[in-house]
Amino acid sequence: DRGIRTACLYGGGDKRSQLNALRWGVHMVVATPGRLLDLVSSGALSLAQVSYLALDEADRMLDLGFHEDVAGIASQVVAERQVLFFSATWNSEVQQLAQGLCRTGSKPVRISYAQGAEGEDAEGEAAKHRAREEIVQEVIVVDQAGDDRWETQGEIKRRILEEHLQTVLESDPDHKILVFVSTKQFADEVSTRLWKCGFSADAMHGGRSQDCRLWVLDQFRKGELRLLICTDVLGRGIDIPSVSHVVIYEMGEIQDYIHRIGRTARGRHGKGHALVFYEYWEGAPTIASELIDVLTASKQSVPRELYRIADEIASGKRAVRQPAWSKRGW
Repeated sequence: DRGIRTACLYGGGDKRSQLNALRWGVHMVVATPGRLLDLVSSGALSLAQVSYLALDEADRMLDLGFHEDVAGIASQVVAERQVLFFSATWNSEVQQLAQGLCRTGSKPVRISYAQGAEGEDAEGEAAKHRAREEIVQEVIVVDQAGDDRWETQGEIKRRILEEHLQTVLESDPDHKILVFVSTKQFADEVSTRLWKCGFSADAMHGGRSQDCRLWVLDQFRKGELRLLICTDVLGRGIDIPSVSHVVIYEMGEIQDYIHRIGRTARGRHGKGHALVFYEYWEGAPTIASELIDVLTASKQSVPRELYRIADEIASGKRAVRQPAWSKRGW
């Protein structure tokens, strides 16, 4: 205990208790942008003496709809402020947005934790999307042809997932596993099916109440639950120690992939392990080549099938169109 008083402000939490924490006087406020601006606009909180502004998951905050809110917050703090950005990905577009939040004329200092060849320029393109080398990435390419290919791929993925989970938990019953999917409904479906198969599993997503999410998270941290099926609510920002394995059941954008697999290799298990299912999606044809770049940069094995798909995309042999998502399911 260093005597630092803090307040945690977020939407969905009890506003009265948050205001009471502020009235006692705090050194540090940890907040979501919406609730922070709400309290500032109501006059309950002033940022006029704030000189230190930190953004966690900065790429998401600046690139996906929060930039206006963050800029509004930055305008309320002192001009001679220090601004810190924390992120696993840091592309040129986000860097430009971040520069606008810094002091005029300031020259940012970048500190990177990423493996690469000795002397490699951390600002270069190779560093834009890089996973930590202590995470073993295993990519399963599921690429069936035919009119019923989505249903067939679903069956293949279910079988591989259940076999993988069984193997991991038999090797060490104390392992903790995160399984990432794309939708709240699908997270519930997967967790229900795995529970019926005998796995200690539950779902974690934004459709559940705050109290329920906190309870599930607590059960997972304690080891009462070994499998957590989740959406991006756990992809970023929430620290869960000792996650040994991550499964990317549905591949999203490459930035989300980096964040998701980064949930492992944080505890005492040494190397973390990420099992990734790749399916070609006509709406995102660049994912194959981007995934190859990430695997290569972090010295991981690249499946031959992934190279083949990337070559077919580059040569125009793969169609680019919106898929029939309704046929994809558990």
